[in-house]
Parts: sequence; C-alpha cells; structure tokens
Amino acid sequence: MKNDYSHGGTKISIPPTLLITLCGFSKDARWSATTDFKQSKDLIYVLGKTYDELSGSEYYIHTNSFGKTHPKVRVADNFKLYKKVHLAIKNGLIRSCHDCSDGGIAVSLAESCIGANLGCVINTNKIPRDEGMTDDKILFSESAGRFVVSISASSKKDFEDLMSSCVFAQIGEVCDNQNFVINGSEDSIKISIAVSELEESFKKTLSASYL
Repeated sequence: MKNDYSHGGTKISIPPTLLITLCGFSKDARWSATTDFKQSKDLIYVLGKTYDELSGSEYYIHTNSFGKTHPKVRVADNFKLYKKVHLAIKNGLIRSCHDCSDGGIAVSLAESCIGANLGCVINTNKIPRDEGMTDDKILFSESAGRFVVSISASSKKDFEDLMSSCVFAQIGEVCDNQNFVINGSEDSIKISIAVSELEESFKKTLSASYL
C-alpha cells in the first residue's frame, strides 16, 4: 500500500507498506455479537490480562508521555481466549462483545455505553492486570487480545465455567441511568460522566476528521 496526502503546499508520502486483509465467513449471523450493551443489570467482564504496555498508545499521545513497553502479542494465550469467546457467543452466553484496542478498556466501555444509550458502573481494582499499575494505566493500556463483554446475570455460572481456563473477571454491570461511572482502586479516584457527554465528544471528533 502506498498513500499520498497533500495539505496546502505540503505533500506527505507514506512509504510502501505490506497490507494484509483477512476475511472470515460466518455460517450463521446469530453467532455474531455486537459491541453495544443490551440491558440494565447485565454483568460486565474483562477477558484477558492488562499489562503495562502504553508505548504509542492514544493515552500517551494525548498526554505527551513516553513509555518503554509496547503491546506484545501473546499468541498462545490469545488463541485459547478467542476459541472460548467464540464458543460462548455460539452458546448464547455473550450479549455484547467489544475488543480493546485504541484507548484500551476505558474507550471500549464508553463505546459500548454509547451504542446502547445505557450506563455502567465499573470497579478498576477488579480488572486483571500486572502488579503495580496505576488506574490510568489499567484503563488506557492497549494490551492485545482482550475483550469487554456483557452477559445476563442468569448466564453467570455457565459463562464462568466455560472461561475458567482463561484470565477474566467481572468488573461491573450495565445500568439504565445513562451514567458512565468508574470507581478507582483508591476511594478518592472516581470518574462519573453522562453517556450523552461521551457521545457528543465521540461524534465531534468524527465530524472534525472530515473538515
């Protein structure tokens, strides 16, 4: 792939880059899980471990910070988790599923709330992670291979039994009050914002990219 971009009198050329496209075939669309939360009182889980890997992350770019560790792909762990997630979706245990990529867990949660116009209450100290990570790193690390999922409370035992060989944790639940609430590992740290404000900020960024 080669791309050129011109702005005013400046031309920026991206060096030729290998581009690999992968397409998957779904035998049954009912096995697909969308990213939006579905119902109040559904339980929210993080699947996979969060590491102190913020080099090049959106958070570090935004805060002009530098890190020493970039996200690593842990193939064996990721593949085992992916197979379990696929099976959980196929068995109707997962109601929503969102990958954790740009912006980490915090952005995945926000997008799941925006898509459903529902709120959530999350406890950061329940998220599986490396020792010694601060709340901001836990929420915004971009470690590969993780998911934010929601399930109905009635599916809790079946879901946890299925995921027992993987790293996972229930971190909160979906709420109908349309507030995005994250309780930090210290009592003094708390994020509380209306989902409508998150949506406004999200859409404003999309609009700006086309100006």
